[in-house]
Amino acid sequence: EPPHLAALRARVQSVDAAQPSLIIAVDSTGINNGVWMLRNTAWSHDFLSRWWHSDILEGPGREHNCSDQSTMLHTLLQDRAMSLDEEWDSVEGPIWPPEVRVAAQEHLQSFHQATAETAMSRAWEEGDFIKHHPGCHYYRLPCQMLYNEAEGIFRNKVMAIRAHADAFR
Repeated sequence: EPPHLAALRARVQSVDAAQPSLIIAVDSTGINNGVWMLRNTAWSHDFLSRWWHSDILEGPGREHNCSDQSTMLHTLLQDRAMSLDEEWDSVEGPIWPPEVRVAAQEHLQSFHQATAETAMSRAWEEGDFIKHHPGCHYYRLPCQMLYNEAEGIFRNKVMAIRAHADAFR
C-alpha cells in the first residue's frame, strides 16, 4: 500500500475504534436518541459534558421538539465534519467518531405504529429490542395505553427469560 493511502486509512479509520462507547439508532429522520447505550468511559464523560453545555441552540431553537437530538448530532459530528476534505470524501470515510456505533432502528428502538407511519419509519415488530414512544408529551392519554402495552410485552419477556434461566438451575 502506498504511504499516502496508509496515512489516509489511519486518519479515516482510527485503530482506537475497537471499543465503542456509544450505540445510537438511526431512523428516517436521522438519529433518534430516545433509546441509546453509553459505556462509562472517559470519552463518554467528555461527550456528555460537551452535549450538555452545547450552545448551538441558543435563542428560538432551544424550545424545538427535537433540540436534544439536533444538539447530540452536532456534538457527535462537529469535530470530524470540520476535518473533511477531498481525500476523506474519496474513500467515503466515516463521519462518526470512532467511539460511536450506529445501529439499525429495530436493533435499538422501533416506533409504535402511529409514529412509524407519520415519520415513514419502522413500526415495532416482535423480536425488536424496544418499542419507543416519541412525542408522547403531545398526546398523553393515548400514550398511556401504549405504555401499558409496552410494559406488558417487557414483563412477559422478562418472565420468559427468568423461566428459561430457572430451567437450568
